Amino acid sequence: MTTRHIRHTFRNLRYAAAALLLCGALAGCSKEMDMGPEAPPAEPPAVTGGELSLSISVPGVAAPQSYALGATQEGAVQRELLHVLFFASDGGTADADFRYIDRLTPDEKQWGASQAGTSGNYRQNFRVGLPLKADGTNYAKYRAMIVSNIDEVQMALYDDRLAGSTIDNARTLIRFEHADGTVWNTGTGEPATGFTPLPLWGESSPFTAQAASVKTIPLLRAVARIDVGVNLTGKNLDQNNKWDGTYDLDNINGQDMDLPGHTFEIRSVRLYNAARGGHLAPAEGNYDKDKHKATAATVDQATPMHTTEPHYTAGGTAKNMLRRQIYLPETKNKGVDNDDDAFYIVVGGSYNGGAESFYRIDFYDRTGANGGTAENEQGQVKPSGQNRYDILRNHAYVINILRVRGEGYATAELAAASEPINMEIEIRSWDQGDNMGNVVTDGQYRLSVSATQMQYHQDGTAQELKVFTDYLLAGNAAASGWKMSIPNPADKAALIFYDQTGQVIPEADWAKMEVSEGIANKTGVLRVGLTRYTEDLAGDQMERTVTLRFTAGRMTQDVELMQDVLSTVSLSLSPEKMSFTRNPKSGQFVTAKPSPAENVTLYVSWEDAAGNTVKYNISNTNDPANAGITLPAGFTDDADDKGRRFFEQSASGGNIFQLLPNKWDAEQNGGTDPAAPRMWRFTVTAEWPGGSTASRVLEVEQSNWQLTWELWDRQGGSQITAPVYHRVSFPAEGGTQTPYVYTGGNVLKWYFASREMTEGNYSGVEWLEQWREMGNKDYTGNASLTLTVPANPEIADRVMRLQAASDQDGFDRTTSYVEIHQAGGALVLEPEGGTGTNVASFYQDPNDQKRYVLDFGPVRAATFKAVNVRANTDWWWELITGASDDLPGAGIAYTTPLHIGQGHPYYKAYFSSEDKSIIAAGIGNATTGNSDKNSTTKVWTTAFSWRSLQLPWLSTTAVSDEALTKLNPKLPLAGDYYVDLKLRNTHDQLDPTGDADRIDAASRTVRVQRTIPSLWHISQWPLNGWDYMNLGNFPAWATENLAFNTNTALKWEITRDGKVVDQGEFTPLQGYESHSIGSILSKQAVVPAANYVDFTKDKVTWVLTVSGSRQTAQDKEDEPFSLQRTYYTGYEMNIPLTTNLSRGAVMSYEGGEILLDFSNSTYHDAQQVRIVRQTYDTDGNPVAGSIQYETYTLDGSKGQRYIKVTVPFNSSQKDLFAYWAEYIPYGQTEWSPVFHDGTMGPDTKKFLFIQDAMMGSAQKVLGKTPTALPNLDQLNAGGGEIGRLYETGSGVSGWYFKFSILDGYRSRTCKLTGYGFRAAFPIDRSVINGPSDWRAGVYVDEYKTLYGQDVSVCTNLIGRFNYNCTTGLTGQQWYHPETITKNVLTDDGGLNVWPGRFGCNGTHATSAYKYITGTSARYVDQNGRESAAMTVLYVRDPSTIKPGKAATVNSDFMGTKQ
Repeated sequence: MTTRHIRHTFRNLRYAAAALLLCGALAGCSKEMDMGPEAPPAEPPAVTGGELSLSISVPGVAAPQSYALGATQEGAVQRELLHVLFFASDGGTADADFRYIDRLTPDEKQWGASQAGTSGNYRQNFRVGLPLKADGTNYAKYRAMIVSNIDEVQMALYDDRLAGSTIDNARTLIRFEHADGTVWNTGTGEPATGFTPLPLWGESSPFTAQAASVKTIPLLRAVARIDVGVNLTGKNLDQNNKWDGTYDLDNINGQDMDLPGHTFEIRSVRLYNAARGGHLAPAEGNYDKDKHKATAATVDQATPMHTTEPHYTAGGTAKNMLRRQIYLPETKNKGVDNDDDAFYIVVGGSYNGGAESFYRIDFYDRTGANGGTAENEQGQVKPSGQNRYDILRNHAYVINILRVRGEGYATAELAAASEPINMEIEIRSWDQGDNMGNVVTDGQYRLSVSATQMQYHQDGTAQELKVFTDYLLAGNAAASGWKMSIPNPADKAALIFYDQTGQVIPEADWAKMEVSEGIANKTGVLRVGLTRYTEDLAGDQMERTVTLRFTAGRMTQDVELMQDVLSTVSLSLSPEKMSFTRNPKSGQFVTAKPSPAENVTLYVSWEDAAGNTVKYNISNTNDPANAGITLPAGFTDDADDKGRRFFEQSASGGNIFQLLPNKWDAEQNGGTDPAAPRMWRFTVTAEWPGGSTASRVLEVEQSNWQLTWELWDRQGGSQITAPVYHRVSFPAEGGTQTPYVYTGGNVLKWYFASREMTEGNYSGVEWLEQWREMGNKDYTGNASLTLTVPANPEIADRVMRLQAASDQDGFDRTTSYVEIHQAGGALVLEPEGGTGTNVASFYQDPNDQKRYVLDFGPVRAATFKAVNVRANTDWWWELITGASDDLPGAGIAYTTPLHIGQGHPYYKAYFSSEDKSIIAAGIGNATTGNSDKNSTTKVWTTAFSWRSLQLPWLSTTAVSDEALTKLNPKLPLAGDYYVDLKLRNTHDQLDPTGDADRIDAASRTVRVQRTIPSLWHISQWPLNGWDYMNLGNFPAWATENLAFNTNTALKWEITRDGKVVDQGEFTPLQGYESHSIGSILSKQAVVPAANYVDFTKDKVTWVLTVSGSRQTAQDKEDEPFSLQRTYYTGYEMNIPLTTNLSRGAVMSYEGGEILLDFSNSTYHDAQQVRIVRQTYDTDGNPVAGSIQYETYTLDGSKGQRYIKVTVPFNSSQKDLFAYWAEYIPYGQTEWSPVFHDGTMGPDTKKFLFIQDAMMGSAQKVLGKTPTALPNLDQLNAGGGEIGRLYETGSGVSGWYFKFSILDGYRSRTCKLTGYGFRAAFPIDRSVINGPSDWRAGVYVDEYKTLYGQDVSVCTNLIGRFNYNCTTGLTGQQWYHPETITKNVLTDDGGLNVWPGRFGCNGTHATSAYKYITGTSARYVDQNGRESAAMTVLYVRDPSTIKPGKAATVNSDFMGTKQ
């Protein structure tokens, strides 16, 4: 069956209804009942003298089933029904040389254990005696024929006829049959019992009497199997997760139709024109010995036929189907033109619940590929002698009824005589050469191999074995895919694996070359050969078996490589049929595999137009015998059709040949456009020295149709022919493209038949997003394809090939495909921060994205830091060298940053004490384990590590830098010191030369960097380092020097009253160096002595500043830093600084020490200063005769500038103390409070500070009304009414106050402190009823002491006055007058807020007093009744300010107290 016919059965659902699956070897129209690999055979019984051990196997045996025959019963071998027929020769090896000598059946002791392999093959071991000649000697050669499941009675009938018969004649003699009109006895019960076992046949190769055992003999069932069901399940899937056109015969089941409103229940099946008997063995030309498959039906005129149709009824546990119930002998059907004589079946069933009706189903190719033009009602070709096919032994035929659209015929007879109706029929098959039907599954994933037994002869010529699994674990590529192992280690020596060029793959490369393992979702192809196995190596064993075990997760498949000692020659062709389009654009290849492969010559022969056989040497086209041979018509060059190929040997070598015919057009067809395809039949023959030959037939077909299928870059674009034909390229980062399929305007129905990963994608992940949709879609004509691929996570390019196909004649698969190519993903090689690092110590260099910096910085302590490496390959490193690497540590000028080598003195002394890496430098020491197809992105932790050395440190206040000056080698220049490591990828798929640019682009540098901090020390300042000195006090000031040590650049400058008058700079070149500047203050431009050094002159300020970068604290980065000294000339006295108290502040009565600083003044060596204190009352008035003095001498030549004033505790509640300073100006004798920057003392009320009177915990009530404030009776001087009673109009008496206090009298300020006085108005209910026990100066807590109870200044008023006094305070409490008065109503009904806030400001409170005699006033209402009494109390805020702690200063700088 051609490829297009195969696809038609696979995809074309328009004919879907009853699908007849023909599984096997007849042009793809049947399935060989050979399912899966075998388990190891059971041990045979012990061999005794004169006996021979035999082993037989029956394919397609798995777990038992219920009802009908089970899988095990299909291959059952009963001891008493097994017959071993021996044939012997005197040395010849041809069939005619072997004649029948005896028939034996093993007894119970000779019968070994049987075993049904887990992969589906039945194995039986036994032994029998070896027949001898009459004289007791052995025959030269023996052959054994196995006939099973034929009873002794039948076999006895053949004994006489077999006597002296040759083995080929014996095959024609032994037959089986059963009664006319009867069905095969499949037994009763579940599982079935009493069944008739299926007849089996097999033959051994020739062997000698010295053989203790012979090779396993595969047995072939002599019958075919037909299953019929509705909408069947159990479909086998290929590696693309698509149905491969076959079924799992052990797990097939029927179900309901998927056509809404239609149901069909199968009831019966009848066979018409079926054979009821047949030959137990196939005829010589109808059997492929190497593949153990029937190729044609073995029937003759004596084959008995059913005259009454066998009638099968549905039943058992199989739902809506007949499974393993219908068995029949081989039946001739091919070439039968008469519908009445052809083999067919009639299916009976109930449509939509109605009575049973009947439908005819014929066995033929409905695509028209093998002839036939008339069409039935479904538009399919009708059956004919050309398109019918035989029913073959050992094949299973599965009829899948997909849909029934109406009732059938009323009777079976009527259906048999009529064309099919109301059933849509589709014939499905599959590509035989790519069958992966040997499948195991764990329920989620599957593992399949293309063969479970492979037969080898003596030479062990290599054969291809395909392996596929979809076992893919996310994020675990190493555990995904399949693995191959060899259960018996001794077998490894017999195995040879080849690459695609025929080179032997060494065992060390098995994993890399996908021999011992393969990735998920990609078909692996193993080219497996065996070492030569000759009789001298075999001993008494005629066969050896090498087992390969394939595993994927929990799934296991065994493949047996069975090799015999025979030097039997053989030849195979792949493929055995080719199909070309009308105008083919490229050739196709056929591979010839002769065995043995040595000393062989290949020929091709054909019949010419005269019927003569032409023989042509294709192994050596220069053979003189080829001269003058005219190639077959259609393979010769003509004027406009050059480049044809006729068995042209491939440039890759080996027995691979290319064919490419001419265009099949009018020129080739005698001027008439061809109306039909043309065919060639070529016989390829292998010839060996000695006369051995083997032949195979290659059929070549060329269609008369021409279909176009071109891949364009886009719709409206152009065909993709470069750089690679039909290639759609994607970058590593992926993306989406929309190529266009152009079919030339033809209404071409096509599809994507398969997808193959041809390169890369070792993780096995799905990388074409649209594949599932595309693989299940039918296209018509032109089509735009959307292809989306994600980023490629692997470094290798990956390539996917989408094969297009069509069921229409003339479609050329060889040129109809899409090749998707994606560049390899980016190489990953990234250093990452490890132990001891953070974002500050490991970072990407902003100036070079390929460089990472491991920065130890200026941290003093020894620190451990590590770098991890993340890569998707293996990697290696090297140390980058530089010209400065070997510079000495001292004695040479250099600048930083500086590249140093690991041998540099600074590296050893200041950089690192410990540097390690997991691999040594150099490509020869690269990491391992991440350079093959399973490479992934992984992290090497602590790939590199360093431990820094402790750095020196010098405080900015250090008095000596001796620790730095003694360092050896000396402290380096401040700055960064580094070493660079270059990291590069390495991988099996990277060519160091060809991929050099790619490797370089991915390379990374690790810069390990250490910062030497800037450290410097002033070893000598002018004037002993004293600050604020007057040069006039130092006669030798002009000779003073400045000296310092530094490892960084320093600047110095001198300013005069803020203006720079001199400056300079020093930059060390050799590390920590000394530098001195002599007579730094004597430069004429700076301080001309005659002009400034004179106490009669005004003050001039000179500042000497040294500045530069400096590490000011351990571990910190450098920062700008400066030191300076201030000098004066001339004379000027300023008010001293109060260092620990604000100037003019009012400090609390508690006292303390105040440090006065005269650094802002400049004076001679005997400056007189005194501190003055004077007493003031609480109203701010000075107390006469209260001034006191303390006198001090400040010696400017000694740097004296501080005076410490001790302020004692003030126990007075009414006295305050004011402090100020006075001095005697230069050249005068009188004290003066007038300073350059201001005057102090009582006249100006400018003081250094004031000490407050002693206070309690509350505001202080002045002892009497201050004279500065008026009494209450004076407040009415402006004529305003102070207060009155008022009675509301509702008759409810209420007491209200209205105050008209003048604004000027709301508050006053203390003359001394500036603190405010406030007025408060305590009220007492007793005034309503007249005076009673009025007391003056009573606090609330005192009231409690006197009267034994709390008093509230508010609650006593509630109910009598219209107050909303909410404080309700008792005990030692304070209240806010504004709270009491805020709700007092005016006489006009408005809200009268108390004028002015006479209370605490939220920080303090006001004392509540009852009454103070002499300051009260009484008022009488209009009726003469006493209304209320009020006392005006004046209070002030106390000071709580305390001086800070005075700084500790050198006592030498303290003034001398007189």
